[in-house]
Amino acid sequence: MKRDWIWPAIVVGLLVLGVGANVLLMLYATGDPSFAVEPDYYAKALAWDDHMAQERRNADLGWTIALDLASGPASTGLVGVAATVTDRQGALIEDATVSIEAFSYARGNEKVTAVLPADLPLPRKGLWEFRCTARRGEDVFTAVLREDVP
Repeated sequence: MKRDWIWPAIVVGLLVLGVGANVLLMLYATGDPSFAVEPDYYAKALAWDDHMAQERRNADLGWTIALDLASGPASTGLVGVAATVTDRQGALIEDATVSIEAFSYARGNEKVTAVLPADLPLPRKGLWEFRCTARRGEDVFTAVLREDVP
């Protein structure tokens, strides 16, 4: 009569062990500083047509953006970032305002935003993604650049 509780206890124990292991793995995965999820990814997926329309506008404008990264003194930890916007013929577009969102591939949740030129805290060397938006009047040009930060 006393052994009737053993098998239900084993089943319940295994279920609790499985749930506990999943919770621990979830906490470990989301606690990792290199773990990142694209914000508003579902809204971006729904706006795919708008994204493609912007890509067509980018092609029509024919602009290019080049970034210049210059490390400041090591004690400051700042990197000077400037952008050069040129048209299809290579002529400089001086009155364009360039804003960026930048993040290191190693730490995708740690984003830096700025209007260029600016001295930015880019503490990690290595490959960074710069999402650039250049505006001049009604014209908007976007580009995603990958740069090696010194």
